[in-house]
Amino acid sequence: MLAEKEHALVAALRPWCGKFPDVTVTETVVEGRPGRELVWASARAAPVVVGHRARGTRPGTHVGAVAQAVLHHAGCPVAVVPHP
Repeated sequence: MLAEKEHALVAALRPWCGKFPDVTVTETVVEGRPGRELVWASARAAPVVVGHRARGTRPGTHVGAVAQAVLHHAGCPVAVVPHP
C-alpha cells in the first residue's frame, strides 16, 4: 500500500522537479497523523511547504489543523501556500 502511494507521489512531483531542477525534493510517504509527521520531518527540512485550501476567505484568516500544527511546532521556516 505504501509503495503504491510512493509511486503516485513521485509521479505527481515529476513535472515540477523537471521544471525546477535546482530545487532539492525528497519524497517520503509515511503513515500517521499529517501534522505530527510534518512537524517531525521539519527537523530535517528547510523549508516545509504546506497547502491551504482557499475557500473564499482572505489569505491568513483561517488555516486548517495540519497547517496550524506545522506553523506552531516546526523546526524550520514554513510556507503556507493557498490552492483551490
